[in-house]
Amino acid sequence: MAAAKGNQTLGSLGFLHHRSPSIPAHIAHHLAMMVVLPTMFWASPAWWTGTPMVTAPLSTTYNAIARWITGLPLNTRISNLLTLAQLPPLKAYLDYLSLQYTIRLHFLPSHHVLDPPRATPKISPSLPGLHHQYNLSKQLVMGKLENRTSISSAEGVPITPSPNPDKTTRPQKLHEQWLESQENHTIIIYTDGSKLDNGSTGCGWAIYHCGDQHLYRLGEGSCHLGSQAKVYDAELHVVQEAVSTLLTTTAPRGTVIICIDNQAAMATLNFNKHNHEYARRALDSIEDLRTLGWQISITWCPSHCNIRGNERADTLAKQGAGRSVLYRFALTTKTWILMQARAQLMEPWKTQLPLSTPSFTFPKHLPEVEWADTRALWRVFLLEYMDR
Repeated sequence: MAAAKGNQTLGSLGFLHHRSPSIPAHIAHHLAMMVVLPTMFWASPAWWTGTPMVTAPLSTTYNAIARWITGLPLNTRISNLLTLAQLPPLKAYLDYLSLQYTIRLHFLPSHHVLDPPRATPKISPSLPGLHHQYNLSKQLVMGKLENRTSISSAEGVPITPSPNPDKTTRPQKLHEQWLESQENHTIIIYTDGSKLDNGSTGCGWAIYHCGDQHLYRLGEGSCHLGSQAKVYDAELHVVQEAVSTLLTTTAPRGTVIICIDNQAAMATLNFNKHNHEYARRALDSIEDLRTLGWQISITWCPSHCNIRGNERADTLAKQGAGRSVLYRFALTTKTWILMQARAQLMEPWKTQLPLSTPSFTFPKHLPEVEWADTRALWRVFLLEYMDR
């Protein structure tokens, strides 16, 4: 059934390669990833068991999709065909789709009709894919999971334009000039996250107040978030830690500017679209400060540019990551689990197709080449390099 759906969808797009001019190869790849494969693998977590009996009928259609992308002949070796089509090995890709679905199940509200997969499924035990989902995820989903279901009414933090246009245009000088322009008693907070080679993640913060064009340290700190969080998660959590210290400060109520060197974290704090728990807690703490009369904003600060506050926060973050005792807010985050799921796809992709560059993005060196020209280039490439 899945193979038939894939063939039907592929057949409906086949005419695009016979037009003049035909679509570029990267468009064919995009259509395969966005249209053909989703149709072919619809509901695959329910029926995919990881066995050759399931992959055998799918392989023919999957290889046909790769030939449609590349235009290579039937006698092309499958490993070469998938490499040049920028497609992952079939089994690894189906495992990845099942694991992504399983991760979503684990972060659903407790009252949701769907349950996370278990060793012995309670609902629909006849669906073989449920057992496979459990086997795929049991090594990833452990510890205290991040809560993505609680609701917060706290608003996002406004973003103040950075004094630094980039990391190369006199970053330290421009930042120092910006600091000198701040009014007395303005609070400047520098935050940072860090991950060590062993996977341990930590965060650090340094708080200063401006006075007579100088910075005076108010406080600093760090904490250890374990090995199941990304640096991005640490960059979100550290904001909560830093602003919470201001709840008990005796400094005059005024302006607080948080200098963050991670623009993804800034965007999340401005609009917590995916309801990250660390961001939600940080925004709740910021809302508490607002009720006390503080005005809070965030701005981008370039990292590793000899900016005093940022360098201090970086040092503290490394110290936090190196601690042995977990902090009370340490969680297994969804972003970390998703990263591990992607790594589990990339590893067999590179192992089984050693000449490939594992990525869902089509190679940038062939962005606008016509399909007929791409086919000719790939045939030359096969003869010269891959079939030796």
